[in-house]
Amino acid sequence: MLPYKRAPIEWGSQAWTMEKRVAGQQKQPADNRLITIRWIIGIRYKVAIALCAILSLSGLIYPSPVQSTVFPVLAILAYLLVNGTYHFLLKANPTARRVSIIRLGQLPLELFLSTVGMYLSGGVLTPIFLLYVFSIIIAIVLLEPVGVYWTAGTAALLYSALALLESYRVLPYIKGYWGPHDFYEAASPSTYALYVLAVGSFFMVAAYIASRIALLIKQHNDQIKSQLNDLHTLYDISQGLGSITDEGKMLLYLATTLRTLQSASLCVVSLINKDQELEIKASAGATQESLPMLRNVTIHAPQLRGLVERGEPVILENVKAHPEFDAYSTGRNTKSAYVYPLKADNKVIGAMSLSFDHLRPLSNEYHNLLSTIASQAGAAMERARLFCDAQRLAREMSTLYDFGLQAGSTLSSHEVLSRTALQLEKLMSPDTYYIALYDRQTDIISFEIFVESGQPIEMMTARLAEGGLTARIIKSGQPLLVQDWLKDGAPYNTVAKKIGADMLSYLGVPILSEGQPIGAISVQSTRPMAFTEHDQRLLSALAVQTGMAMENARLHQQAQNQAKLDSLTQIYNHGYFVEATERAVAAARRDGTQVSLLMLDVDHFKKYNDCYGHVAGNNVLKLVAQVLGSSVKSTDAVGRWGGEEFAVLLPGTGQHEGQKVARRIQKAIAALEPVDGSGNLIPSPTVSQGMSTYPEPSTTSSALIEEADAALYHAKEHGRNKLAVFLSPTEMSDIGNLARNARPVEWHARGE
Repeated sequence: MLPYKRAPIEWGSQAWTMEKRVAGQQKQPADNRLITIRWIIGIRYKVAIALCAILSLSGLIYPSPVQSTVFPVLAILAYLLVNGTYHFLLKANPTARRVSIIRLGQLPLELFLSTVGMYLSGGVLTPIFLLYVFSIIIAIVLLEPVGVYWTAGTAALLYSALALLESYRVLPYIKGYWGPHDFYEAASPSTYALYVLAVGSFFMVAAYIASRIALLIKQHNDQIKSQLNDLHTLYDISQGLGSITDEGKMLLYLATTLRTLQSASLCVVSLINKDQELEIKASAGATQESLPMLRNVTIHAPQLRGLVERGEPVILENVKAHPEFDAYSTGRNTKSAYVYPLKADNKVIGAMSLSFDHLRPLSNEYHNLLSTIASQAGAAMERARLFCDAQRLAREMSTLYDFGLQAGSTLSSHEVLSRTALQLEKLMSPDTYYIALYDRQTDIISFEIFVESGQPIEMMTARLAEGGLTARIIKSGQPLLVQDWLKDGAPYNTVAKKIGADMLSYLGVPILSEGQPIGAISVQSTRPMAFTEHDQRLLSALAVQTGMAMENARLHQQAQNQAKLDSLTQIYNHGYFVEATERAVAAARRDGTQVSLLMLDVDHFKKYNDCYGHVAGNNVLKLVAQVLGSSVKSTDAVGRWGGEEFAVLLPGTGQHEGQKVARRIQKAIAALEPVDGSGNLIPSPTVSQGMSTYPEPSTTSSALIEEADAALYHAKEHGRNKLAVFLSPTEMSDIGNLARNARPVEWHARGE
């Protein structure tokens, strides 16, 4: 009857169940008629026994000829034979057709047998005509009220016909038990006429009384039937709603059941959505012609004020008498329509609408039925929502628990972020989402994962001051929820950095580690009101687990770094540098490239410790390590070989390019200005270097290390502060002093 937001799917899986129940209800009247006929057959047996008793008693009081006794007995036997035939035909499970034939045909036959019995018992002037009254009474049960008049008329016709035949002596007179026989034998046609008139009037009066009784019985039966149907409806709906936990299936079941059991032309069930519209969730009986008439309407429409604000039903017993609802009509054939609110916690959450293509008055009983159904449906909806919320909460908790186990089991920050992204898609199904990390040292936000409409976007970076809403979340350490950007997004328009399609729903939460924001997670949707405070709490819980997993990954990475770094200089230690060299040589062998290795030794390093103390020596080692790290590419490797010896691995670098790196290192080290423990300037160090290259002359990783080390000792033995290149086991290329502009070294005894 009322307009709704969108057309639903018509049929559901339970429609056949309702049709089956209705079919069973259609069979019920036939079953009731069978029971009634069998009950009447039992009464006839009792009547036959009573007639036999009356005949026996009359024979004792008024002795009569034998023929006067035989004929009535024969009539009673015929009556019993017919009754027995009915009983036989109705045994087991007779067809509805057989039951209907026996129901309609037994009264005419009974009237005929009553007429024959009356003739054999003395004629129409005897009291036997009262048997017709028995048939009229039976007609009250077997036939409708109109059938009572038909039975009385048939009885009067048969009685009149027998009276006519007797009055003109067409039929011979048979003596009976009733009074002096001279009266019956000498009766004139006028006497018969008076009897016919009196008895016929008696039949009509009896028929009138019987019809009134039949009408009262029918009304009572209809009321009982209506109540039973209402109880069936309530039972079916209660059972169905109680056994279904899915909201969509529940509403479809309600619409199908109501339409089927109430013989409505259309039943629509709708719920109030976030946009304050009555949105169709299920319907039964909707046609292609009626669907366009289901228009959008807000719950604030004037016609629905009573329905929504006060929970009052919309009652249209005659749609034509309510022109204000013409725009909301679902078709020209709608004659009556009723809309009842669905409530949960005394709040209207939707409505169910029944439309009829015939006038359907609303009785108190029917109003109470629809009110009860609406109340049950509202309670069932609330129960289903609570059940679904509980299931969703359990599912979310299980997902978070599994994610915690998975995230805790990985020590890779990249893997943690990837698993977080999978959980975002699984739990929230956003149109756009991203995971950003913040580096406090560089003040840079890096958007590690950014996905829009299922498509990943290349990683972006931004300074914190230019990070938009993400920076706001990181700075404040608080979540941000904007449910409808068009209504509530104005305060953030100057801050937000929009990328791609417009998002009307925004939710972002910080990633915390030890109470400090280290990033942010955001989910977004093109639909307004896509996220709630529950989603905010869920995303915050996910962000907490992500932060913990990221901290674990950081600590693991830090432990790994400590395991492969020298504690003093923070460059690779001896063991890890050897492994790096082996991997570099293996890659060069596979790719057909070169690898060069520089071995360095700080000249006269022992004098730094002896003259200026171990703090000064450590300062020199740290400065040399820093120079080495800044003098090579990020793909190169620097390590502390031991004591004052260092090594530089140059993958993809040949002998000529390696010499250039050595010169750059030599110059940078010569320019150093180290200090002692008191901050006093001490002499600049110099280094001796040895270099070898794979695959020529070094053929393996171990040979590369040994031959670079041999070149280093050659440089130390031939004047120091120079580079020696290994060419063969017997030949070295002495490059000479690479830092001729170094300050002269003036050593002083310690303590001077």
